Parts: sequence; C-alpha cells; structure tokens
Amino acid sequence: MAAAALLCSLAGVEPAVARSVAAEPAWCGAGGLAEAVVEASRGEFYRARRGFAATGTGPAVTRHGEIAVIHDDGTIVRGNPFDLTETALRFKPRGRNYKIRELPVADFARPGGRRLDLADDDAVFVGFPGFRFPFYGRRYDGVWVGSDGVLAFAKPGRGIPSRDLVEFISGPPRIAGLYTDLDPALASGSGGVYLDSATGAWLRVTWYEVPLRLSTGTATFELVLHPDGAIELSLGEIGPARGIVGLSPGRTASLDLVDLSGGPVSSKRAAAVAEEFTELSVDLTAIGRAFHSRFGPLYTSLVTWLDFPIHLGFLASHRLVANEVKGIGAPELDLSGLYGSPRLESFITMGAVDRYPDDPDETFSGTFSTLDVVGHEVAHRWLAFVRFADGSDRGSRRLLGRQLGHWSFFFNSDASLMEGNEILHQGRDRFRTVDATQGYGPLDLYLMGLLAPEEVPPLFWVEGNQGPRLGLQPSSPPEIGVRFTGTRRDLVLDDIVAHEGPRRPSHTSSPKSFATAFILVVAKDDRVRPESIEKLERIRARWEPYFFAATGGRGTVTSRLLGEES
Repeated sequence: MAAAALLCSLAGVEPAVARSVAAEPAWCGAGGLAEAVVEASRGEFYRARRGFAATGTGPAVTRHGEIAVIHDDGTIVRGNPFDLTETALRFKPRGRNYKIRELPVADFARPGGRRLDLADDDAVFVGFPGFRFPFYGRRYDGVWVGSDGVLAFAKPGRGIPSRDLVEFISGPPRIAGLYTDLDPALASGSGGVYLDSATGAWLRVTWYEVPLRLSTGTATFELVLHPDGAIELSLGEIGPARGIVGLSPGRTASLDLVDLSGGPVSSKRAAAVAEEFTELSVDLTAIGRAFHSRFGPLYTSLVTWLDFPIHLGFLASHRLVANEVKGIGAPELDLSGLYGSPRLESFITMGAVDRYPDDPDETFSGTFSTLDVVGHEVAHRWLAFVRFADGSDRGSRRLLGRQLGHWSFFFNSDASLMEGNEILHQGRDRFRTVDATQGYGPLDLYLMGLLAPEEVPPLFWVEGNQGPRLGLQPSSPPEIGVRFTGTRRDLVLDDIVAHEGPRRPSHTSSPKSFATAFILVVAKDDRVRPESIEKLERIRARWEPYFFAATGGRGTVTSRLLGEES
C-alpha cells in the first residue's frame, strides 16, 4: 500500500535508549531517538556531498506579520536521486562492521529458481540451505523475504511499513536491496520475486521487473547471501525510485549514511550502513535552529509549512522533541538541543501550503479540516499511545489504531481529533458511528494534563466487527454513519493507570497555556508569495480560538511571534 494513503505515520522509540541521546524520531509522522539519529546522519551526509563550509551564514529568517519566513540557502531542502542502476556491490563483514566495494554487474536476462507467492506488503520465511548465515555478530537459520525489497531476520510486524530510515534502523535486523514500495502482485509476464539456492554455498533472491507503486516503472535487482556472511547486491534496471540500499543490525542508535557510488566505503562497528535515495526532503532541525536563532527559545511547538511542492509521503507529521510527562505512554526523551531551544517539545510539518484550502474550517480530507489537522498534529505531543491493564506485561493495545499512535476506529473516543469515533450502542451487538473529529475527548484532555482523572467518564470499545463493512479495521479512518456489530467492552481510566501509571505532572500542576509559532519555508532563490502569507495568517488567527474550543476552554495557545527578535 502506498505511503501517501496515510494521513499520519508514527515512528516510535525505545525509552531505554532515548536517554542515551538526550545530551546531544499518510497524514502524519512522528518520532524521537531514531529521528534524531537519522537527521544527524543526513546532515553529515549532505554537508559532505556539498563540501559544506562551517563559516556559512545559514538561512535568512524574516518576519511577515506574525508569520516567520525562512529562506532556504541550500542547506534545508535537499535530495539524492537514485544513481545505482546497473551497479553491483559486495558487503564483506569484518567483525561487526562491513566493507563495501563494487563488483561486475549480474545478468538479469531471466531469474533462476522458483517464483515466490508474495502480495503487496507481504513476506515469506525461507531457510538457508545447509548453513547458518552470520549477520552483525549473530547467526540465523533463515530469513523473511519481503515484497518491498528487503530480507529481514525477524517476522515483519503488522501494518503498513513507512519504508523510511527511521523504521529501517529501529526495526528488525535486515538487508535492503532496494527498500521501497514494491508490489509483486502487479507484476506481469515473468515479473516477480524469485528464490534460488545451492546447498552449503549460497541463497539468492531476485526481484525481477517488480512494479514500483510510487512511479510507473519497475525494479530489477538481486541479493546473494554466502555462508561467510558476504552479501552481493546487483541492481539492474530501476525505474524512477526512492528508497534505501544497505544493512541494519536492527534497533540501533548508530547510522552511517554513505555514497555507495563513490568508491569503497566501510561502516562503523555495529552501525547501520545505507544510502537513502529521495526526491526532495527537508532538514527539520536546521529549520528549528534557524528560527530560534532569531526569535529565541519561547515556543513549545513549531508548525512549519512549505511554499513549494514536495512529496513527503504524508500530508502532515509530528515529531516528538522532548517529553518528561509520565503516564501517557510516550517515551521520556530530550532532543531539544538539536533544534536550538531547550523549551521546544514538538515539531509539526504541514507540508506544502498549496495542499490546503483557503478556508481553514473547510473539511477536505475525510472528516478533517486544516485546523483539525493542526489540532491533530499538536496533540501528538501527548496522544495517543496508552494501553490498559489486561494481565500481561505489555498491556492491551485495543484502544489504539493506526501505527499504535491513533485511537482505534472501534474506540468510542468522543469524536476525538486523534481519530476513533463517537459510537452509539444501539442495543445488543449493534453499533453506529454518529460523529467524528470534533475536538479532544475526556481521555485526551486527561492525558494532555487539562482534566482531573475523576472527570473522565467510563469508556468502551467494540470487539469483533461482524457488520456489513467487514473491511473495517482498528486503523480505519473516522467515518460517520457506519453500522457494525460486535461485543461492547467497558473500561475505566483506572484500567489505563494500572498499566501506564498516573499522569505526572497531574492536572493541578501541568501547563494550561502553550506557545506555537507558524513558519513558512521558501525554496532557495524563490520570493515570498503574499498569497501564502495571507493563507497562513488566516489559519494562525483561527488556531487560538479553535484550540480553546477543542479543549472545552481548558487550554489556551498563543500563536504570535513573541518578544523581540534577537
């Protein structure tokens, strides 16, 4: 499934390793430690590619009313087009690092072996023929062959993968021949994914003329794994593509971004080593540093818009920058130094400003208006990650839907901006959704620190969809008027607290007022468009009363540029 179908994609972090970096992460995306590792690696990679001089003055920052404008100087917006067509590489292990060099290109006239029956976003397990394969210091009896150009040493999780560097380094150990959105089910003729092997000698997987879902082309490449741990990758004809080529030991906080077409390279010990191919991407930490260098560390969140067309894979995204709040299911971390402000807690990317209607209250994406999208992303600072006690150590995820960072379609979320629905129980096993996307529900407000725990009413979710809409999933977007059947499951806030612990700080001492800055990024050598400033000013002016209403008058937000510029 194409990533663009998502409103929001979330990248989680491991709390145990988040602290180790603290001194230093559809329509939404969010992250933490892994995002910081990736962003720092990207910055180093692009500076090296540009021959960047540290004496540069950096992007210019100007003020247009209450909107801050950042003029890219070539260090914020960047890209790395795919350049490995007709290239072969050998990854040779040296202890727990790898040396990479070029090889002669393989012949892709027709793949050998048998074709695997793989659907979109699918994987199948295959055993190694007469050997155990060594990878980053461990040995494996087999590997999961994925439709999206990867070999993974753990069973892939459910859900739609983001196929980005964050997932690549924070997920299971894996080898990326070309990790991108491929669909073997759409292949024609002899196209597909093939498996071949020789006992005790090698295992080969070939992706042959497999369609790329994000372009009109196909991809042909193969991976050959040898008993000594050597990996040979041959890339044939590749249509217009973005993706990842490289290796990851899994769940790592170390990444080497390299230029695989630039000659022999070596990875650091036990680090992921990869090259990321993109169209255009945006350095969010550079935006944060540029903004704070002029306007100072006065804001808890930055909402950034782009005044040029760009494909980000989602409409809007949230990145958790810092969190000390306990009891909300989010990791504790502090990456604010990367953004140039000790007060910043979240960074929101809204994407291209032209993708939003002129009227900020107009519903344009499912049940969401522009203001709803802003409200959704801002609330990812606290929501929606909690589980409830069910007798297991991990707790139940039944309140959670898409990417375990939104409410489930089957959770009666009181029409929360964080998805779910307002669900009417019509008796026995019959239910109907009656409202959606109307503000923050009582559970939201408690987790945001705006409501006392005793004010959260009983909750319920529905188990076992047996209705006419059998395609409904917990990850389905909110929708009004949907009828379904199932079993009502009741719970109370104490069930959540029993697993997550009480919220700390509590509602009596948590902040009730927040500061958000609106930023517009202009491409290098482009002028500031007055119509973009006017649109953002309309959104900004409506944001303050919108947030007040969405919180039931319990929270306020300032969206003006505060104080004097430094």
